[in-house]
Amino acid sequence: MDVAVRTGQTNEGEMIEPQVDEVEAITGIDIQVVTADAGYAYAKVYGALERRGIDALIPAKAEPINSRVPLRRFRTMPRATS
Repeated sequence: MDVAVRTGQTNEGEMIEPQVDEVEAITGIDIQVVTADAGYAYAKVYGALERRGIDALIPAKAEPINSRVPLRRFRTMPRATS
């Protein structure tokens, strides 16, 4: 729904909220779920979307070889709807 070509100097995570705002403005629909690649798998992205009541379907980054805590132990789950 929204595409932005960047030089790579701005972190992708900084752009997700403005992109959500743009899609909402274009469609007139409140976004309920955001899908993105692992490049967006940052706590600040998950937190920003959660504060807005948006489910994040973003895969975890590949696990570092020498990780003390395996990332595979942490998974995002969509919120239950009532």
